[in-house]
Amino acid sequence: MEIHQLRCFLSVAREQHFGRAAASLHLTPSPVSRAVKALEAQLGTPLFERGYHTVRLTPAGQMLARGVEPLLEQLDDLQRRVAATAGGPESPLVVGGSPFAPPGMFDLLVEQIRSAGHDRAVHVDVSGWEDTLDRIARNEVDIALLSLPFDHPAVDFRAIAALEMSVGLRSDDPLAGRDAVTWEDLREHRLTIPRRTQHVSTLNRIRDQVDHVGHRLVDEATGPDVILLAAHVRGNRGRFFLALPPSMGGPWKVLDDPAFAVVPFRQDSPDFELCLAWNRRRYDTDTRLTALVDDVLRHRDVDRDRRLDGPAWP
Repeated sequence: MEIHQLRCFLSVAREQHFGRAAASLHLTPSPVSRAVKALEAQLGTPLFERGYHTVRLTPAGQMLARGVEPLLEQLDDLQRRVAATAGGPESPLVVGGSPFAPPGMFDLLVEQIRSAGHDRAVHVDVSGWEDTLDRIARNEVDIALLSLPFDHPAVDFRAIAALEMSVGLRSDDPLAGRDAVTWEDLREHRLTIPRRTQHVSTLNRIRDQVDHVGHRLVDEATGPDVILLAAHVRGNRGRFFLALPPSMGGPWKVLDDPAFAVVPFRQDSPDFELCLAWNRRRYDTDTRLTALVDDVLRHRDVDRDRRLDGPAWP
């Protein structure tokens, strides 16, 4: 059995689809299919039950997948440790995350990594929520800032911050001058908010909170693009959307504009949690990742408890 064949097999086992598996490996489907067929020929048994759109592991495939995953992770860890021993340049530490994590939080995380004494180059790579989870599982991302909730068997996490959302309004709205607003104040305003997704997500959790307080005037957007949400509110009177303050950076800077006002809720503010996430199995086998996660969490707790004048975890 060749390592390339095993990587292709494991990717197909995870994705249950040859096309998606090939994309995750940055290959076309043909070489992935050939590698799996060659592996099946060597083992003398089918590893997948192939359907029209999906594939499922056979009992033999399930057994192989359980054994292959830890072996490949140990091999990757060994390669990293050998490279470090040889004195060659270490690969950058990859910090992943989803767009819900504000840029200022990534800055703070990098600061915590430095405070913990880790001097590797750090590369921040923000991508889609599901893509980041899959990349953690494939060890392409070392640690990540993700918004809760999510459910992935290969990813472990610890909640590190809760972010309360405010109201993004036009600056000429009668509520724009308030110190705070209630849902009753917003009763006649239409909320622009992304539609629900098909999976466990932060968006669904926020929609649940909106439903709980009973706000019924809702315009659904096709996605969580803050720029588009803001443009919709800007172009239509009597609208609002749920926002973070512009000090959080990134897309929220769109609210740092005279056309908008950001007003906090007096109570029942929708919120979401951020967590530090990592590969569950690798944490148990890669001592460098174990030390990184433990050190960052420990320094984060110290920073939070001190409440320094500078940036601090919420």
